[in-house]
Amino acid sequence: MPTSQLEHEYDSIASEFGRRIANRWIYATATKAGKTDFTQADFYAMYGSEARLPESERTRSDDALMLDVTGWNDFYRRDEGQHFIDAAIGMQGTTRDWIAELNAATDAQYSYLRALVLGHALWENADEEWRAFEATTNNVDAFVLFVLFERRWPRVDGDARTGHPNEAQIARDLGVRDLPDTRSAENRIA
Repeated sequence: MPTSQLEHEYDSIASEFGRRIANRWIYATATKAGKTDFTQADFYAMYGSEARLPESERTRSDDALMLDVTGWNDFYRRDEGQHFIDAAIGMQGTTRDWIAELNAATDAQYSYLRALVLGHALWENADEEWRAFEATTNNVDAFVLFVLFERRWPRVDGDARTGHPNEAQIARDLGVRDLPDTRSAENRIA
């Protein structure tokens, strides 16, 4: 692509989507042309602080994830619930690989297990197969399932705050103290 055409295309993308997106496009174009000696400055040109740019050159909020040529957003900017899930699935004492179990479950099985774990359905009312399933699980399993379903730790006062009848019991069974709400601005997980 001739330089003037590259400049025109870059300017067009920058004006429509913002400078960071245009820099990602130029990175992808240069990579495709064979350039491999990129610097850290090149990376920050694609993902640096928007506050440093003039208002007219900032990425539009809807376009912030567009053209993620390095995989930065997928790899590093995980949602806060993922941190809880990662910690929970690494816990010792579970009886199953819950990620695999939930992935293999049908939608109906997933929904019913969620209802049972959170207390919206009672184990006593479950059929024999579900009661046998429950008999092979333990309190660590309940904790891990709670985290997988709710994407946060259970709270000791959870029953009253969230309406999940089993939340407080799950928290007490593992000795979880009442942790602050990580969704509030002052307690966000980094």
